[in-house]
Amino acid sequence: MGIAVFGLGLGTVVPATMTKLTGLVPYELATKVIGTGFLGMGVGGFIQPMVFDVILNMLHQGPERFPFIIGAIGMLVFAVVIFLVGKATPINIAPPTMQA
Repeated sequence: MGIAVFGLGLGTVVPATMTKLTGLVPYELATKVIGTGFLGMGVGGFIQPMVFDVILNMLHQGPERFPFIIGAIGMLVFAVVIFLVGKATPINIAPPTMQA
């Protein structure tokens, strides 16, 4: 069940993120932005266990449920930031030759 939820989340978040990223830059820079976005996701995935370890040690917590609470709070903050950025920035998906 967990892998299904993970797959559904990843399958919707990654395309939505790439669509938003490419809509923020000129059409010619879309490939560079996609590469940078995936680089950020990879670096974040690599650094995340180290960050959790530091937070757990600072708060004297074990590796039981506490990392999930930290992750949930982080995702909530991230969702609010993404929502606010989405409201503040226009999106432009089509190349200039296809725009009406």
